[in-house]
Amino acid sequence: MSNSSAVWPPTSPRAKAAESLSVHKNTVLYRMQQVEESLPQPLDERKMPLEVALRVVATLGDRVLPE
Repeated sequence: MSNSSAVWPPTSPRAKAAESLSVHKNTVLYRMQQVEESLPQPLDERKMPLEVALRVVATLGDRVLPE
């Protein structure tokens, strides 16, 4: 999770995100598509709550996540 928050928001170039995560840019695209499919609404419609959640986890760690 912490690696994901380092490259949010998704408007960042895929190549930059991929470089930060040491993966291919298509991997970033694929993973973002998987996230989109698992959510009830598109990421663009929930951008702020998701960004806040990722920043909270990045700051406080995984202990804030539900078990």
